[in-house]
Amino acid sequence: MGMLEGGFEKFLGTAPSDQSEFLLPDAVSDAMVAGAARVSILSCESEWFGMTSPGDRKIVEDRLVKLVENGVYPRNLWSA
Repeated sequence: MGMLEGGFEKFLGTAPSDQSEFLLPDAVSDAMVAGAARVSILSCESEWFGMTSPGDRKIVEDRLVKLVENGVYPRNLWSA
């Protein structure tokens, strides 16, 4: 995490605009090339989804609702 924190601080100082993104895959790749990190790949049967921009919000909300409806996640995650 320290490696990511340092990379993020550097990014904040050089980002061309407020819309710039700090890309975790690039940061991890840079750390691997520098010999500062090792990465293991874990497989799973689940399909990945995530939110990387405000436009993704509705898609993520809908997917989370379906996961709750299908019993993958409890209705109230924090009381589980």
